[in-house]
Amino acid sequence: MNDEAVAVPRSMIMVVEDEQPVRELMERALRAGGHSVIALASGDEALVAAEQHPVIHLLITDIVMRGINGRELAARLQQSRPDLRVLYVSGYTQRQTGLDADPAAPFLEKPFALEDLVARANRLLAR
Repeated sequence: MNDEAVAVPRSMIMVVEDEQPVRELMERALRAGGHSVIALASGDEALVAAEQHPVIHLLITDIVMRGINGRELAARLQQSRPDLRVLYVSGYTQRQTGLDADPAAPFLEKPFALEDLVARANRLLAR
């Protein structure tokens, strides 16, 4: 792991990824890192699940998905959860997704090492 370990309390993480194998790998890695995880296949599913989970500390979302994309999903969830942290992931570059306009937006380009995903999540949660 390139990043130094960051101690964070057990957190609730919502993972929204439309590719099932990728979603399952992300979920397993985050659970192994000590977090609770809600893993969903779409932005629509995430909005419904968010109503049932009053506490979500971090949203990890693919940007390019059918229906509600990751940026729209994050914006909608942050309306009622202004402290919600977000980590965007994509097989596209930051420039291709338009996130280069906001260089402070946490972004992880696919493919990524699962250790990097967990380290990045921990850093965002430790803030």
